[in-house]
Amino acid sequence: VRSSDSTKPGIHQFIVVSEMWSVLTALKLVKEKGISQLWIETDSTSAVDYILNKRVQKGDPFAPLVESILELMIGNWTFRVSHCYREANTVADWLSKYAHTTAFGLHVLDVPPHGCIKYLTDDSTGVYRLRTVRVIDS
Repeated sequence: VRSSDSTKPGIHQFIVVSEMWSVLTALKLVKEKGISQLWIETDSTSAVDYILNKRVQKGDPFAPLVESILELMIGNWTFRVSHCYREANTVADWLSKYAHTTAFGLHVLDVPPHGCIKYLTDDSTGVYRLRTVRVIDS
């Protein structure tokens, strides 16, 4: 979930909650499939901060999600969550756009869609994208 204006009240929270739901769903799928190692990258620094620093209080709207994520992280397996810039995650960006062409609901892809293969190849071979940053003269 992306927004060009994350400063609007509610938008930032919606984005963080969406990212954390994605992490929780991925953890559940991985546990079901018996995968022993998982590395999740997200472009939401807030979601990473909430999860890694366990920075929620009772009554915080993120508390139930973070608690569920932390419970699933416990166990005999290796789990890592980290931040990456949106430009560095072209596969996730492509899949996000692809999702708009599918029916609403959870779709587990055992084989990557044809259009995604180029981005997976680029990612696995270390091709990188430059990040565009707007500089404002003061």
